[in-house]
Amino acid sequence: MFRTFFLSVLLTLLLMITGNSQDCPFYFPVKPETTLEYHRYDARGRLISVTTKKVVSSVTIPGGYLVKAHLQVFDNLGNMIDEDMIEVKCKGDEFYIDMSCYFHNLNLSQFAGKEVRIESDTITIPKDPAPGLLPSFVTSRISIMEDGLPVNHFVVNVYYRIVEGYENVTTPAGTFNCLKISYEVETIVTHKVKSRGIEWFSKEAGLVKRETYDMNRRLIERIVLNNVTTTQSH
Repeated sequence: MFRTFFLSVLLTLLLMITGNSQDCPFYFPVKPETTLEYHRYDARGRLISVTTKKVVSSVTIPGGYLVKAHLQVFDNLGNMIDEDMIEVKCKGDEFYIDMSCYFHNLNLSQFAGKEVRIESDTITIPKDPAPGLLPSFVTSRISIMEDGLPVNHFVVNVYYRIVEGYENVTTPAGTFNCLKISYEVETIVTHKVKSRGIEWFSKEAGLVKRETYDMNRRLIERIVLNNVTTTQSH
């Protein structure tokens, strides 16, 4: 009888955790072996790089969900220039975004082989956001280290994030119903450089498109979801 009662309580707890996870907003694929392929273009439409993100694992965590993915970046000739494991998660009523996606102006690949330390605030998307201003200012500090000492510093601030609403967005990967968010970015190296971004997120595919503009609204670059594939396991 005690064993039956224990199993009943355990099942109830698992259902509670699963229920919380299902309520958790998630803007990224969760099925293992799903691969997202992104193409990055300059203002003239010339290919700069290709990035792939392949889901390795998906697990329930207290109050949310965690996905680990294998990231690879290739130049326009197909040479791999970066590789990493990334984590994407939601918890409670928020989806967490990696601040590193706003570092594109820094060209950190020039510091390959050196230690890069990143101290960053958390940037999030709340559940079912209404149009209007989101909790805005988040900052990240990047330090390039040599022999344990910082030799370069970069600061990236993301602010004035606005939910613009929902739009259907079509890319080579298909048509997706997307949450549209605009924002401003301030990059500080030797001086301040400001830019403006727009992102479109889909719950089934994650980031579908990102456009970056200068403060005169001239396009700098565009990132587009080019393909979504899922490898069937045997």
